[in-house]
Amino acid sequence: MKKLFSLTILMALILMPTDTIRAENLSKKLSGKILLQVELHGEAWYVNPINLNRYYMESGNAAFNVMHYLGVGISSNNFTKLQNDKNLAKKQGGKIFLKVEDRGQAYYVNSDGAFYYLKDGNSAFNGSVAEGD
Repeated sequence: MKKLFSLTILMALILMPTDTIRAENLSKKLSGKILLQVELHGEAWYVNPINLNRYYMESGNAAFNVMHYLGVGISSNNFTKLQNDKNLAKKQGGKIFLKVEDRGQAYYVNSDGAFYYLKDGNSAFNGSVAEGD
């Protein structure tokens, strides 16, 4: 009995890190994406590329809060530099930038380096985003 218990504990310790590593790899792969949970009611989740946590966006107000609290402040000068350097923009893919010198306008940077203007929480929540500046 003691041997069976020890074997069970050993197997659990061996298998558990694998699941943790898989979950972390999946989080990294999906970081910066907005996911739709299609099995239920199409709930939207944002996977923050900085901490790999996911944030539920149940409404336009919740989407605004995600933009406001998880967005990275950026000056107009640095924003222009980022827009003009596609490789740098790709490295920042998945992040939301807030132009602090321009009324806090929010922009989402896609993994391909494209910029999307997020007019407000409802626009972001409903998918009404405009590419570019």
